[in-house]
Amino acid sequence: MPKLYSILMLGLLAPGFAFSQGLINNGAKVVITNGSNVYIDGTTGHFTNQNGGEITNNSSGGVITLGGNWTNNAANTVFSNTGSTVVFNSASAQSIGGSNSTGFYNLTANGNGTKTATGPASISNLVSVGSNTAINSNGNLTLTATATSNANVAPLLSGASVTGNVNVQSFFTGGAALYRSSRGISAPINETGLTNKTYKQLQGFMIVTGPGGAANGFDPGNTSVPYAVTLNKYNEAATLTQSQFTPVANISETLSPGFGAFVYYRGNRTGYDSGAPNSSNKLVAPFSVPESSTIQYVGPINQGDIVVNFSYTNNSGEDLYNGYNLIGNPYPAVIDWFAVTKNNVTDELKMLKPGGGFVTYKDNVVTNAPEDVHPRYIPPGQAFYSKGTAIGASVTFTESCKSVASTPVRLLYGKNDVLFSSDFGLSAAPARVSSSFNKLLRMNLSNGIDKEEAVAVFKSGKSAKGGNEDALFFGGSTVALSTLSSDNIKLTINFMPELVDVTELKLSLTATTTSNVSLNFTDLSAVENTEVFLKDNYLNATVDVKANPSYSFTIDKAVAASYGDNRMSLLFKQITTLPLATTSFKGQKGSAGALLTWASSSEADLAKYIVQRVVNGNVFETLATVEANGKSLYSFTDVNPQAGDNFYRLQLMDKSGNTVNSYLTSVNYTLNGAQLAVFPNPTSDKYTVDFKRSGNTKVVLYDLSGNEVRVKSFSKTETIQDNITALLPGVYVLHLIDETTNKIIGQTKLVKN
Repeated sequence: MPKLYSILMLGLLAPGFAFSQGLINNGAKVVITNGSNVYIDGTTGHFTNQNGGEITNNSSGGVITLGGNWTNNAANTVFSNTGSTVVFNSASAQSIGGSNSTGFYNLTANGNGTKTATGPASISNLVSVGSNTAINSNGNLTLTATATSNANVAPLLSGASVTGNVNVQSFFTGGAALYRSSRGISAPINETGLTNKTYKQLQGFMIVTGPGGAANGFDPGNTSVPYAVTLNKYNEAATLTQSQFTPVANISETLSPGFGAFVYYRGNRTGYDSGAPNSSNKLVAPFSVPESSTIQYVGPINQGDIVVNFSYTNNSGEDLYNGYNLIGNPYPAVIDWFAVTKNNVTDELKMLKPGGGFVTYKDNVVTNAPEDVHPRYIPPGQAFYSKGTAIGASVTFTESCKSVASTPVRLLYGKNDVLFSSDFGLSAAPARVSSSFNKLLRMNLSNGIDKEEAVAVFKSGKSAKGGNEDALFFGGSTVALSTLSSDNIKLTINFMPELVDVTELKLSLTATTTSNVSLNFTDLSAVENTEVFLKDNYLNATVDVKANPSYSFTIDKAVAASYGDNRMSLLFKQITTLPLATTSFKGQKGSAGALLTWASSSEADLAKYIVQRVVNGNVFETLATVEANGKSLYSFTDVNPQAGDNFYRLQLMDKSGNTVNSYLTSVNYTLNGAQLAVFPNPTSDKYTVDFKRSGNTKVVLYDLSGNEVRVKSFSKTETIQDNITALLPGVYVLHLIDETTNKIIGQTKLVKN
């Protein structure tokens, strides 16, 4: 009879528990807790799981150390949850097998010797291999991937290795029409000796049409476009008048370690019949919405140093465009781009977003990326553009550049909703913080579906002309926004001279179709001592950007003057008399609350900084007073932020008691799991508030001058919905107030088109 009780003594009654003759779990539920260790010692210290046996890890840190073999003959995968680590530590050979797969969270092999997978097993988090130790996958180990995670192989150093074919998963997100798009891929496996190489393996999970069709191993396309290209490589040598892409000509072509390619993702193969391709809406309009898919590459994993030699062609007159190569993460692990060895290669990288557009990094400035995830951390299977600067340029990926504990930008996995969740691009104050404290002018163009960012950085010694210090605009989204250098180069990140030497910055903007769009300024830290005006040449309008950080307008593709390089520009006017020297002022969500930071360049007559938060409209409460003491950097944490958007300002006081206020900065904060959502946002008429509340509430809307413009009450059971057709277009601050306590329980921005 199987034992149905839980073996709670493992970790509850003692920090470690040892079995020297092995352990057979005959249906028991084994519970290990944080910091507990189970030792199954000796070469005969085997673990066998059968008859429904199960191991539960109560919290992270539980460890099972095994000197013998691991066998799972139960119908389940042994572990009921994540967090535990299994260590194989014998100097002798060990095996991982059984009649059913084991689902490991962390798997560690050390003690020398080879650990061989004789049966199926999966790892969802981390594989670690000690010095002079090997894991022989034997075709049985699977590194899993989901929409939010991927398994990693830790650095293989000092004789550590993983041999045999490994199953490496990569997750492609679907579920919306915009995911029918290209994605940049790289191979985590070494194709040498494989019959089915990377492209052929992809074909097992998705439709791959291509030149020559079936004769070259591709899937048959529809009759109107029978040889539609699914796979492309980037051709660095091409001039701007030539195609920059070369189709993969045969499904058996090689994707070398460290290089990248583009695949056009239509979803999985469901509903496709190669004998009747015209019957599938994945190939024939109206196109079906692509599904999410788990792709699996099978082969020996790439390990050790991998050198990627760049192509560099000196095309005359195209200096800024020369040297871009499409490369990729070669390892089944997250890597840190900063730790990759570069030879005549800049730090710039560009990663394609599903649906179009690029996440871009250049010289400590990032565009189109999640606020709390840095694109330097690149997930397995991800390709990206990198720029060489001379013949002989190269990068060397090493095991030491793996960064398995870091969170990457998952662009294969989806459009990264976090790109759009914390910032609607409507704040009058900086909504993002640069890690290097660059003072930025950050803006975005949004059509409600896509959003494209551009950044200008004003620094001494920089040129107004486009150069290698800037990041080129690559485009590809349904909206396009860039700034123009003085020689009319479109730039995503534009390093310019100091602002005192700049009077105008031209913008280039467009959309793929006639659209209602908004131009939103989300970081104004670069222009804190400067008046900034948006000049709309088409409408003959001039707008104060600081007073109106969101500007809505229409792009009419039938009217050339309504888009392009000549419609809009920014005009700068220096403020010559200020009562006090102003400082940069930024906010972000911290571990202990809303973290506010500011910098001061001059404090000759300054006495103190008064930190204030918006209470209602233009009413502020003082949170703290910080004495000016000659520091260049200051910080304060609001440990009790409100749910939703919190608005802060600094009040600077001189020694005579005179004060001047900074601009507002906002921090979106969620407390106790509460989250306020407003949709649609922007809206032209009705909006709905989604918020879990315990009593009657009222919604109060303020304009950006702090004037109360609308109040409406709602019962506990009533849907919070209102019609604001009568309000003027613009940006409003929405306060959700508990009518019993009259306290704000949530706040956010609402845009009226």
